[in-house]
Amino acid sequence: MRARFHRHTRRAFQSLRLPERPRILEAGCGRGTVTFELARLSQGTILGLDIDGLALQALQRTIEDQQLGERVEVHKLSLLDAPEHLDAPEHLDAPEHLAPFDPPFDPPFDPPFDLIWAEGVLHLLKLPAALAACHSLLKDEAFLVLCEAQTWLKTNLSVFEAAGFVLHERFDWPPGAWWDEYFEPLQARIRRLKREGGANLSELKPYEEQLASARAHPEDLECLHAVFQKQPT
Repeated sequence: MRARFHRHTRRAFQSLRLPERPRILEAGCGRGTVTFELARLSQGTILGLDIDGLALQALQRTIEDQQLGERVEVHKLSLLDAPEHLDAPEHLDAPEHLAPFDPPFDPPFDPPFDLIWAEGVLHLLKLPAALAACHSLLKDEAFLVLCEAQTWLKTNLSVFEAAGFVLHERFDWPPGAWWDEYFEPLQARIRRLKREGGANLSELKPYEEQLASARAHPEDLECLHAVFQKQPT
């Protein structure tokens, strides 16, 4: 169902001035929902980073199935694992239960990149350190695109400015988009599964917890894509 939001990804991407074959780093690529949309939108190469080995295993299989191995690489790393920032402040560590993932590639960090894409990621990290890593990995005047809650960006805008990024453009999602296009269909699906019987209730629990959190914090559902540009050093 997450693919319902690709139109917001496309809108932000199409606002960018990029080379014909950009080098893209995607932070928090997960199972590749956004990764493959970026591959469709560009003719460039994509380096996906995530700390969830299980998600990366699934993503790697899809990359092979779609024969995208020459354009898309994935690595079990945090954004803050860039060599320039090994001594950065402590950040979100991978939970111990996450599966190992051994990609068939050499170490990936070879800056600079033309674009860093991060949907729902930066709020999980210590922001000054994350932005310092982004700044070192991007070319001058290259772009950092994020998707976060509008309230989160308002609170942290000055941190981006202090890190050498200027807000180039923002694309607010329509009010209620998350609820109308994700949580309401999810709620209907859960109810149908329970009504029809045979559903494993323990497997449904994480999704019911998502719904409960969405009801408790509706302000976090009002999202946007924000396009930041790195200022020349």
